[in-house]
Amino acid sequence: MKLLMIKSDLLALGLSAAIMTTCSALLYADFTHKVESSGAQEVGVITFKKKVAQRKYSNQVIWEDVEQKAPVYNNDTIRTSDISEAVIELKDGTSIELDENSMILVAQSAGAININFEHGTIYAKRGDLAGKDVKALNIMSKDTLVSFARSDLKLSRAEGEEKKLDLVVSKGDAKVNVGKEEKLVTKDQRMVISLDTKEAKVDDLKLVLTSPAMNRYFITGDPRQAVNFGWEAVSGNRKLHVEIARDGRFRDIVSEKAAAGTGAAEMVAPGTWYWRLRAEDGATGRKDYSESRKFTVIRDVPVALVHPRDDLALDYAGSPPIVNFRWQRNELAMEYILEVAADANFAKILRSVQTPLTGLSLDTFGEGVYYWRVRTAVEIAGTRHNGSSPVRRLVVNRKKAMEPAALIAPADKISVSSLMFQKRGLMFSWAGPAQIARYELLIARDPAFKDIAYKTEGTSNFASVRFDSAPGNYYWRVRTLGETPELSAVSAVRSVSVVRTENIQLLAPGKEAKIFLEEDQNARDVDFSWTKSTIEGVYALEISRDRGFITLDRSARQAGTAVRVEKLKAGNYFWRVKLLDDQKSEILVSETAALSLNVPEKKAVPVPPVVTDAG
Repeated sequence: MKLLMIKSDLLALGLSAAIMTTCSALLYADFTHKVESSGAQEVGVITFKKKVAQRKYSNQVIWEDVEQKAPVYNNDTIRTSDISEAVIELKDGTSIELDENSMILVAQSAGAININFEHGTIYAKRGDLAGKDVKALNIMSKDTLVSFARSDLKLSRAEGEEKKLDLVVSKGDAKVNVGKEEKLVTKDQRMVISLDTKEAKVDDLKLVLTSPAMNRYFITGDPRQAVNFGWEAVSGNRKLHVEIARDGRFRDIVSEKAAAGTGAAEMVAPGTWYWRLRAEDGATGRKDYSESRKFTVIRDVPVALVHPRDDLALDYAGSPPIVNFRWQRNELAMEYILEVAADANFAKILRSVQTPLTGLSLDTFGEGVYYWRVRTAVEIAGTRHNGSSPVRRLVVNRKKAMEPAALIAPADKISVSSLMFQKRGLMFSWAGPAQIARYELLIARDPAFKDIAYKTEGTSNFASVRFDSAPGNYYWRVRTLGETPELSAVSAVRSVSVVRTENIQLLAPGKEAKIFLEEDQNARDVDFSWTKSTIEGVYALEISRDRGFITLDRSARQAGTAVRVEKLKAGNYFWRVKLLDDQKSEILVSETAALSLNVPEKKAVPVPPVVTDAG
């Protein structure tokens, strides 16, 4: 009855563990898998992402990270994290740009594009949209609705101590409905709306900026970008300064330079920057500030080419070789253009292939000298940039016959164990011309290759050979396979001597060794040793109290052939040694030897006779 209860407890414990493991796996899969939007309408694509941008589908509660080029679906919610940005290009050409810590929901209907603006700062650019039928774009933020067609604007929503909605229009106009009141905000006007009182105030911008445009992106391959700052003429005797800062509140100003007229230029390093114009009255000292505008300088690092290496020479016989072009991924590129030319200046381009991948294989290269490069096409919020990798040279030579393969391993005239062929296999490798597609490996029992013991064919330049080989001499070679037998080439010949495998011999202690402990001892150190095998591997010493080695009392693994086992207790043991390969699989095992550690018998202590007084 007690045994039955124990089995029931173990069964319940096993079932509980299985259930917990299954639930954990399902939970992990739920958290880590990419949620798919089945059947949803695609309304745009994320053309640029800096750091962290996330999306939540309308029918999901889990946020997932999005990558550049990710599609945006109807009723998706997009948000950005700290020091993060995202640019969404809608199907009609509208650019919606999210600043850090911003969140919107995009919903498109038959007559309009609707955006629910939760918080942060967004830039909407559609002033240059072409066509007659342009849908209205409605941005809803709490109780305020901003509607416009062909306009560029910036909208910020603050939720701190000063709860307000800040709107600046730089092109076109926008209708703003606050409660029951409707106001029109035109070019170079600013509206500030209190989210608590619903009070809305519209002002003309006193200092009007002209360039760069709101949230302009500059893409350059250089360490710095020349940025031209422009503004409309400022009346009166006022001193002008251009201020550039790392933050929108201008707490971290990095540049403050005097300016004159209607423009200034500055070399700017990659990063996100904010700028504004300051005008100071020479008589009163009063300072007026323009709106602040954000711009971003992005460094486009040239594509790093991987293969073929520069000045690589390819030899072929028969058909022209297949050339595999590979390069590293560019974070900004929407697509790559592989160009192959007959000259280093690319005046005569032979092939030009567009691809979103980081590799292409071409097979139209006859004998000659070629030059190749990879160009990138980058576009972020209307800013386009074409980058280019360095140029590499490729030489293609036509041969009358294939070059023979150069044998690498095994070395000539080595000896190997027959057991290695049976259990581990022996690795054969060689080097051949880069364009060769197939090789043939032959192993024979005679140098004339009339008695073939093993044959294999493939595209790799190596083969792991395993077969039941009798002791003796074997010969091997590799043939590069051309389109015809005349174009094929045969390598040099090497030999391998296969010898019989010697088992591991146990040396010490002996097969039936008896070791006696010292007095007052119940354990002692014991040295074990054995012979070295001709096969490379790791030795595993096993010590057990039962001959079947069901449970191990001691075990040790090492590359050498001797080990000291410390504090082995008194008793009867069995021990053996195994040879293991790299995958810890057994190759060889020795015989089993018995060992006994005996406690010495205690000597009887003589008891002196007792003398009694008879009187």
